[in-house]
Amino acid sequence: MAGQYGSTQTDGVVAASLYWYSLVFIYFIIWIAVYIAK
Repeated sequence: MAGQYGSTQTDGVVAASLYWYSLVFIYFIIWIAVYIAK
């Protein structure tokens, strides 16, 4: 996977975006759960 694009920077950007998307998604789920639990 790392050598497909010939650039490790691309993989870094993809990994960072995936990390932030999952972080926001988890935060959103927790927020919804707290909002419903009230």
